[in-house]
Amino acid sequence: MTFTQFKITYFCIVICFFVTPLCPAVVSATPHDIPHHLRSASELNYPPFAIVQEDGKAAGFSVDLLQAVADITGHSLSFQVGPWATLKQQLAVGALDVLPLVSYSPERNKVYDFTIPYLTMHGTVFIRKNNKTIKTIKDLQEKEILVMEGDTAHEYVVGHNLSTKIFTTKDFSEAMQILSSGRHDAVVIQYLVGLQLLKQLHITNVKALETINESSLKPTTISLSGFQQKFCFAVPKGNTELLARLNEGLALVIANGTYEQLYNKWFTPILPSPPFSIALLLKFLGFIVLPALLLIALVGVWYFKRQLKGKTAALQRHITLLHGEVVAREKTNRENRQLLYTLDQTLDAVFIFRPDTLTFFYVNRGAINQLGYSKDELMTITPLDIKPEFNEEQFRGLLSPLIEGVKKSVNFETVHQHKNGRLIPVDIFMQCVDYEDYDSLVISIVRDITVRKDSEQEKIKLEGELQQVRKMEVIGVMAGGIAHDFNNILTAILGYGELALLETPETSQTYKDIGQILVAGKRAKALVKQILIYSRKTGHGKTLLKPRQIIHEALGILKATIPSSVVIHTTFRGDNVTIWGNATQLQQIILNLCLNASHAMAEKGQLTIDFEVVELNAANFDHSPGHKLAPGDYVRLSVTDTGTGISPEVLPKIFETFFTTKGVNKGTGIGLSVVQDLVTQHGGMIKVASEVGKGTKFTVFLPVSHDTIDRQDKLEFFTNRVPVIANHAHLLVVDDEEAIRQLYKLQLEAWGYQVTLAADGQFALDLFTAKPDSFDLILTDQTMPRRTGLELAKDILAIRPEMPIVLLSGYSTSIDPETVLDSGISCYVKKPVDMRLLLQDILQILKGKVPEIST
Repeated sequence: MTFTQFKITYFCIVICFFVTPLCPAVVSATPHDIPHHLRSASELNYPPFAIVQEDGKAAGFSVDLLQAVADITGHSLSFQVGPWATLKQQLAVGALDVLPLVSYSPERNKVYDFTIPYLTMHGTVFIRKNNKTIKTIKDLQEKEILVMEGDTAHEYVVGHNLSTKIFTTKDFSEAMQILSSGRHDAVVIQYLVGLQLLKQLHITNVKALETINESSLKPTTISLSGFQQKFCFAVPKGNTELLARLNEGLALVIANGTYEQLYNKWFTPILPSPPFSIALLLKFLGFIVLPALLLIALVGVWYFKRQLKGKTAALQRHITLLHGEVVAREKTNRENRQLLYTLDQTLDAVFIFRPDTLTFFYVNRGAINQLGYSKDELMTITPLDIKPEFNEEQFRGLLSPLIEGVKKSVNFETVHQHKNGRLIPVDIFMQCVDYEDYDSLVISIVRDITVRKDSEQEKIKLEGELQQVRKMEVIGVMAGGIAHDFNNILTAILGYGELALLETPETSQTYKDIGQILVAGKRAKALVKQILIYSRKTGHGKTLLKPRQIIHEALGILKATIPSSVVIHTTFRGDNVTIWGNATQLQQIILNLCLNASHAMAEKGQLTIDFEVVELNAANFDHSPGHKLAPGDYVRLSVTDTGTGISPEVLPKIFETFFTTKGVNKGTGIGLSVVQDLVTQHGGMIKVASEVGKGTKFTVFLPVSHDTIDRQDKLEFFTNRVPVIANHAHLLVVDDEEAIRQLYKLQLEAWGYQVTLAADGQFALDLFTAKPDSFDLILTDQTMPRRTGLELAKDILAIRPEMPIVLLSGYSTSIDPETVLDSGISCYVKKPVDMRLLLQDILQILKGKVPEIST
């Protein structure tokens, strides 16, 4: 209540006091609902608001006030005592009906409903007296702060990022005792509660950071320093009926003087007396003298009854008008407070500023939260201080159409600058408002669109990633088509070359020339295989591998890719070590790292590849956060270049998807993120060390397997000796390429087999159907007109289930070794065919053995 309102109310009470004998009595009635029992609770120790007596019962100002409200509204009431965090949760789930001491906050308002505030209190920082490092609240950064779990002080510390080192306790008594013992740096607590706890616990080495001379805790509109609490009764969200009864009860206990009695009981002994004001004393004396004068005037009226009636009637009319004015003004004030409260709770930032000086007239809580400034700080700056994209001339140019009435509003996107320097993308709606004879004001509603912008960026990233996937799919399709035709060509080149080699004397130059042709053909075969691997057209299953062999294969394609000006130096230790992995993915790791190294050296320098087996344990390995490896044996693969190196600022970002320092059309930024993902899938880890101007070293660790590969090495070259084949087996050879059919016929007949040729699957099926028992083995290509190899095999096995079949394929996306063998086919061989290996597989099948899958 303002002083003016107090004078009016006091004046009305005095007038009514003396006029009451002359006026009709007014009777008011208050509706009374059927009372019911309320479950409530009190904190362990929060003096003098909530305390626990020696008998274990709850007491304190807030407890007594709720009891008084319950009595006057006809409710019975019971209290339990417990930790504050537990009590809040019980209220949220409906296990309690009301809590007497809950400070209002927007976050809590989502969970509870609050009565009107009955007390206002603010907090401060308590430190040990010998602490010289904390002088203001800003000094709490990186300090260890104690708060009671779930308290408003806890929310304040977290919400204002006062420190990252926050320690919670079940109550503030424990926090004060911990601080007094020398542990941690500060306690953030309500000022009055902190003083009471120091007195109660006999703590002498702790003090408040600032001394606040508060003489009253009654609700006020004056802004306090630090963080402030408005204490209310709180009920579970949605219990509006109980909330209304509690608000009604609060009004009644305030009106009948109970509130004042409880306030004096608990706070008068501990609060300092309000400052003495001579001016206020004179005003109150004036109000005392005035009733006395009125009394004298009224006594005189008794002697002048005729004048009394007229003056009394005039006075009554004046009181009625005055009362109506007071009611109307109070209604307007209430509506204004409600409007300001609603505006203050708006999540969007609201700024109102003067267009001439650009100083802020009003800012809401959303603006404070969005920019990180306090309200006082915002009232000392202008919009230009938070808009880095605008200078004053540009900003006034934006305002000009609004002030001149050319536009009613403007809407645009820009960025605001947080107090800590962080840029915030925002969407702004701005308009100019004129009110009667007052100066114009500009209102600006600002919405943080960080989430929307992040979503747009994520969409762009996903679209780029999708385009990359589509490119890889196209590359895969092209590689597959090329591989199919090229493998058929290579089959003929290698096959006829081997035949020519068999018929040429080993001492002749022709024998050596044909040998070089075969070597070149095998390199072409390996190159086609690597193209298919790099286009990701191989399976992702893991098998037992020799990593050294995989590295040699990768180096083969690498040497054909990077310029000869890059010198490759390799060191290998641990030839027979094995790992469980995917050959395709391992080669991707090696190729990506080596190609990146080549680019870093501007295609000129030394690339060093080291391979060895190491034992890792806690003593000899510094694990990076999030990449801990179990102790044991690991393959360590290091790729080192002599390039430009990576700066310390860029180094933490190199494994991010799409991050690249290369120019346009020089790289996608996908390679290293793929490498890290593949290494992790293999149970390993990748580390990087770099120095600007001296080069970069990537080190990959992969777990070693102690399993062994049981596989016999096969002969490397044909010999001129023809093995003896028992019974001269009859083979049906099916292929749509004439040159390849004739090659198979020459090779197989040279080894003693009887061969029948078929140009497509349907013709082969007709030959087999006519004489199913005349053939000992079927050798068929996969991709053929009229009937594929798999379709032919299915039909043949339907006629003769035990029939041995060898399927050959240059490349096909529809089959893989597992699918082929599951269909009943004996052996699957990929083109270009190594005739020596094919002949060994045929021999094993005819002997009743299962050959290895050819790769």
